[in-house]
Amino acid sequence: MAENIRDRYGSSRGPTQNGLRIGHWNMQSLGLGRGSGHSKVNEARCMVLRSIFHLFALSETWLTDNVPQHRHQIVGYACEQSNRLNGRAAGGIIVYIHNSLQYTRITAAEGGSNIQIMVLRETRPFLVDVVIIYNPPTSDSSHVKDFTLLISSMFAFRNCPDVPIVLLGDININLFGREHYTNISINQMDSVLRKVNVDQIVNRITRLDSNALLDHIYIDNRSRPRIIEYDVIRHTLSDHDIIFCVVDCMENRDRDEVAAGLAVMANHYATLCQTDAIRGGHERKASIFI
Repeated sequence: MAENIRDRYGSSRGPTQNGLRIGHWNMQSLGLGRGSGHSKVNEARCMVLRSIFHLFALSETWLTDNVPQHRHQIVGYACEQSNRLNGRAAGGIIVYIHNSLQYTRITAAEGGSNIQIMVLRETRPFLVDVVIIYNPPTSDSSHVKDFTLLISSMFAFRNCPDVPIVLLGDININLFGREHYTNISINQMDSVLRKVNVDQIVNRITRLDSNALLDHIYIDNRSRPRIIEYDVIRHTLSDHDIIFCVVDCMENRDRDEVAAGLAVMANHYATLCQTDAIRGGHERKASIFI
């Protein structure tokens, strides 16, 4: 019985395998805006460092351009940020990229029913395009159509077919509740995924209060990145749980370098654990992160 429960509801551990470690978490506000109450920044930092993610994305940050970036930076990581274009404290994406990676920010855009996207290309030691999506729900299911169009254009008309794509984020389409959407919209999405040869790999609940699978990871089968590990990490800080995958998308000559880098990152986290900033979440000592 315990194993069946875990199969449905995920676990509390992070990735254990070597490879490119990618994660996503809908934070439902980092808590840095005026009158926003408790800041979740140190908890996010702890998750990134403890699980030794190479690339970790946060959605629904609710940040505006008035919040200085140094307040949510993490030592050893670059930070790419995309707030709502209209200045509202809603939506928003942040991606942390470990300094051992070479990458280019290809685009950050907003469109359709407020869907947000950020695309990063990692070039060494991994070669992969990572696409982060925040797709807010709509009452008329138009967000299903918007996401389907995005998937179709991204995978069908890509300009570098040999570069693997990993797409992940809060898609807000419940794959455990397909009956709630119109047959036309959900069937069209299924058809497009088959046409472009893309699979969604998360198979556990990601929002516990509604038993819903809302946070997805899509893998491009044509370039065939090898998925070493994936799971859902339970966490009570947000209504959404954390999704992650570990991808093998590197050259053989880089494997020892990556393994050594993970060991260094683990030692770095162990050092930070001795400080109040990581153990107790005190903002006054958060300078060790920036």
